[in-house]
Amino acid sequence: MFSSICSETLGRRTFLTLASGVIMACLLGLTASAATAATVTNAGDAGPGSLRAVIAAADDGDTIVFDASLDGETIDLTSGEIAIDKSLAIEGPGPSQLTIDAGHDSRIFTLVDVNLPIAVSISGLTLANGMAPDRPAAPDRGGAIEQASDGPLTISDMTFSGNASGGAGGDGQGSGFGNGGAIHVSAWSGATSISDSTFVANTAGGPGGVGLNSGRGSGGAINDDGGGTLTISGSTFTANRAGGHGGGGIDSGAASGGALSVAGGGGQLTISDSTFEANSAGGDGGAGSNSGDALGGALEIGLGPHVISGSTFTGNRAGGDSGTGASSADGRGGAIYATGSLSVSNSTLVSNATGGDNSDGSGGAIMSTGSAILTNVTISGNSASEEGEGAGIYGDNPLGVQVAEVTARATIVAGNTGAENCNLPVESSSYSIEGPSSSDTSCGFSRPSADPLLATLADNGGPTETRALQPSSPAVDVVPLAQCPTSTDQRGEPRPEPGAAFCDIGAFERQDPVAPTITSGAAATFQVGTNGSFTIVAKGGPTPSLSQTGELPSGMSFTDNGDGTGSLAGTPATGTDGVYPIAFEASNGTSPDAVQSFTLTVKPAPPIPITDPPPGDPPPDGPTDPGPPSTPRPPLALQLTGGEGRTLRKLLRTGKLVVAARVNEAARVTLTGRARLRVQTRSRATTRLIRVFKIKTTRFSAAGKKRVTLVLTRKGQKALRDLDEVRLVIAGKAVDATGQRAPLDRRVLDLS
Repeated sequence: MFSSICSETLGRRTFLTLASGVIMACLLGLTASAATAATVTNAGDAGPGSLRAVIAAADDGDTIVFDASLDGETIDLTSGEIAIDKSLAIEGPGPSQLTIDAGHDSRIFTLVDVNLPIAVSISGLTLANGMAPDRPAAPDRGGAIEQASDGPLTISDMTFSGNASGGAGGDGQGSGFGNGGAIHVSAWSGATSISDSTFVANTAGGPGGVGLNSGRGSGGAINDDGGGTLTISGSTFTANRAGGHGGGGIDSGAASGGALSVAGGGGQLTISDSTFEANSAGGDGGAGSNSGDALGGALEIGLGPHVISGSTFTGNRAGGDSGTGASSADGRGGAIYATGSLSVSNSTLVSNATGGDNSDGSGGAIMSTGSAILTNVTISGNSASEEGEGAGIYGDNPLGVQVAEVTARATIVAGNTGAENCNLPVESSSYSIEGPSSSDTSCGFSRPSADPLLATLADNGGPTETRALQPSSPAVDVVPLAQCPTSTDQRGEPRPEPGAAFCDIGAFERQDPVAPTITSGAAATFQVGTNGSFTIVAKGGPTPSLSQTGELPSGMSFTDNGDGTGSLAGTPATGTDGVYPIAFEASNGTSPDAVQSFTLTVKPAPPIPITDPPPGDPPPDGPTDPGPPSTPRPPLALQLTGGEGRTLRKLLRTGKLVVAARVNEAARVTLTGRARLRVQTRSRATTRLIRVFKIKTTRFSAAGKKRVTLVLTRKGQKALRDLDEVRLVIAGKAVDATGQRAPLDRRVLDLS
């Protein structure tokens, strides 16, 4: 009944005052029946229990999960794409555990435009070998997912592999023309969010034929030509490709955005803590004019505004070797090609390239024909062709003045080859540096040019790789504290380093080792039956890890938050009142470790007051009916299970660990995982917990159980790879809508 009211009300666009409540309920997806969980029980493509059947039978707002028997299985699509025309949450066990494979015969999911916004979230799956359906004389769109609905699409903990839109170009106009190898977004006002996901070897467009635009491609992994927002965090794009080698047709094999294209419709892009590596746009030129031409080896972005932070671009390429056609295989923007408003901060662009033999390639790292602001960015080792300009930065000068519309703040532009670092002087504060030699002055920085002494690209901590500054670098300790443009570097380390009065130039803030100290108080008081928390704070460089020794009262626990703080929290159980002498230790590899003796006091629960009845008339004769007894609300509870049977070797190979979390009411659950490692310092051996998994937050709309996939950090991979056995401590906390916290639960797993 309610669904029919929604369809009729919104279908007529009846925006009357009296109907506004119904319309709002429709937009929020409220229905007469509560959302439920539906389970996929087999790997078939059709029939009861299959993914296709479960989606078709689901109600609006349902959550779709997968039976544990499907772990390690592949669902082969043989009956074409699966249409989604309602709000759904599809929650897989993890991308290493379950794959949906279309065999290059069809797309995998289509979010249907039903004239009503639908909210769809997909997590914990691998979508492989999807193929966008052919659209004659128009671009094929979205090999794995086509987002045509205006509602939000949320992608998390996913892998997209080998998906494609557009095949080899033929003789027809537009043949092989593809947009969005993995995902295409055409929704005009939707919001697309992608987190903790991997896109590898997806392609848009193929080798060019003789037809106009044949083999042309846009967005090897993602193409968003709508007008909404696209947010990407903690994700990796590797070896995706847009376009192919040029053929005989005009613009055949031309390409834009090897990994990602957000060039149409005025959409807004935000990228954080992500890596773009070895993506490519275009290929070798052919006989047709502009064949194989390319814009943006990793990104092509339009009007914006667009914001990029904490990310690394390396080994991306736009264009290729020239063919016989005019301007064939020309490249623009080895990593980024932008035509609108662009802001890049705390990011590294290294070893990207444009063009090739006898082709024109400009903007080895960035080409901006709009306005760009670069803040604490490192641009090094990129290249442009000999016929090109701006091996590091190519900036446009729309007003005809000899200054690019690019602003550099505390930015390094050095060691780019094939052409000068910048095609035109850029606007800059006095704290940017160009190099490597004193004669490199193409960017027009006021600071003397010099070699910034960058180390090679490496894992220096944090979510993405960086180029560290060597101790004697002229980029170290340059920017006065009051003028430091960012408060942390690309890794999340503080600017300036603790105790310093100046910040460094570029994406990396050099942290000289500083022994840890614990700066928080040495005592805390809790009460039996009452939830509480106390934060332990440690300082030092690098950021210290925290551990706790000594017995804690039942109902309480300690968690290292991984950011130099720890949480002593919980609800002391009945009978645990008293004084507990415990200790906290902070360590960061620099001696000495800091040890703090700590006094934890637990007071008894307050007595229940007994009061006399108020004065007044005596009660009537005979017993009174007290009414039904009230049922007290049970306290919020969290339980962690699962993870058995996983070996250390399998953990390192997959980078994932799946556990289960159960709560007894709607709540937000946050999990983190640490490894207990033995660390040898110069004076002694200590055991400490090191966070090795990314923090994962999951929302429960009601009481129930969910699989939660924890993802190893790069630091975790490095810490565990040489071990024969390890003890993992998985800790979880839950908070409900009223702010009530469940006692922290822990799951201890011994892996070998």
